[in-house]
Amino acid sequence: NFHAVDGDDKLAPILAAGMSAVGILQWSNREPYSLPVDDLAGWRSYVAAEVRRHKGRVKHWEVWNEPPNFTEDKSPRSYAQVVAAAYEAAKAVDPTVQIGLAAKSNHVNWLAETIEAGARDKFDFVTLHPYEVGELLPQGWEGQFMSIVPRVRSMLRKLSPARAEVP
Repeated sequence: NFHAVDGDDKLAPILAAGMSAVGILQWSNREPYSLPVDDLAGWRSYVAAEVRRHKGRVKHWEVWNEPPNFTEDKSPRSYAQVVAAAYEAAKAVDPTVQIGLAAKSNHVNWLAETIEAGARDKFDFVTLHPYEVGELLPQGWEGQFMSIVPRVRSMLRKLSPARAEVP
């Protein structure tokens, strides 16, 4: 989600330095932000336009930033609809692009509910932001922090076996 103004290429210095960028697909047809399940056609159009605009330059796209944060609608079912629509729209533009299923912190249960609600096999990688748990490491929470990846893998093997080993 680069929000570039015309003529301002925010990706150029990143790519010139030999790095890659992960885009965030986050759009709403109303304020405050809401998962756009009431306008999936508009969402698909937005996703296709972003993937087309950055084709060959951005290969990984995360669907939303830390859902269910930053939206009025906290429903795993709504997020699943948005993920499935983004996956299909992005792959139609560029079949090689990678789409990420996301969740705030380490909300593995919320991810499981999302997969069960319609996101099964509609993602190429999973993002978690475990910084909230990371802050608890000095207090003895190493076990919870170290168990995040095995818990995600176990959940994926059960609910989306074709995606059990995604990054």
